[in-house]
Amino acid sequence: MAAGLPYNGWTGLVRMGVRYGAYERARRRRVLAAPPNCSCCNASLPTDCVPYHAEEYGPTHEDYWDSCVPLCHRCHAMLHARFRLPNMWKRLLVQSADRAIDEDLFPPRKNMARMKARPDIAHVRMKEHIPDYFSSLPLTEYKGPWKPATLRVRELENGTVVEVPDWLTYGEDLSAAKPDEVQGMRIRGVNVDGFLAGEIRLPRETSGALHYDPLYLPPIKRRPRKTPTHTNI
Repeated sequence: MAAGLPYNGWTGLVRMGVRYGAYERARRRRVLAAPPNCSCCNASLPTDCVPYHAEEYGPTHEDYWDSCVPLCHRCHAMLHARFRLPNMWKRLLVQSADRAIDEDLFPPRKNMARMKARPDIAHVRMKEHIPDYFSSLPLTEYKGPWKPATLRVRELENGTVVEVPDWLTYGEDLSAAKPDEVQGMRIRGVNVDGFLAGEIRLPRETSGALHYDPLYLPPIKRRPRKTPTHTNI
């Protein structure tokens, strides 16, 4: 699986891990709302699979859900193209707010690469009636350190919810985590060393591997393991 391009400080590993793991699971279980219209231009959205954009992919999965905004493919493509085409992006926002999109300028297509390849236009002034979420998005790419991914889990010892490194993405020994990501966890207050040392007791599979029960989903009813019976012949 391709790692994907980094966005807003989130590595491709984190973005794809959330996108193809937690996102798909939560979408099937209806954790994310499914509004009928794009939150930018008000275009109709498909009912079977609403596309979402997220500026933040964590640190926890719950933070990711809070960041998700439903967008049509056209608005999603232009949102990602805004670093190269800031005035085209502002023009789309103005036309969306006025409910008067020029489809020759902004054809309703999925292909993000084609949108990015177009030249920018002359300066466009942002209007006041554009929603704050869109007008406040930065027009320059993120230049800070890599952001860390974590999980909220229930600790076995006392049942409290704790935040730990996202071992689903980084591995149980965090070998796939960048130094900036590990440092970011420590700054956030995550007990990285306690996690690595096994001081935080977490559910494990019969194989010994750590097991993750998403807090945002109803618990899965697991069948008790049957003890094998042996018949003497």
